[in-house]
Amino acid sequence: MRIGLLGFGKSNRALLKYLLKTEEIEIFVSEEKRLDDDTKRYLKEHDVDFEDGGHTEKLLSCDVVYVSPGVKPQSG
Repeated sequence: MRIGLLGFGKSNRALLKYLLKTEEIEIFVSEEKRLDDDTKRYLKEHDVDFEDGGHTEKLLSCDVVYVSPGVKPQSG
């Protein structure tokens, strides 16, 4: 199963920590803003695929997408 996290604010960061305890899933993070180097390093260390600086169609490859409460409906 591939899980997408749309937006990477407080809520989805907490969700990611929980999901990392689950085996047999892939996680994809899509963030509209640029992620800082520490965050990118953390994601890479945990084998989390990600994009920053905007959202692309990569989210469509996810089975489930969790939308952060801070994501505006017109984002995309």
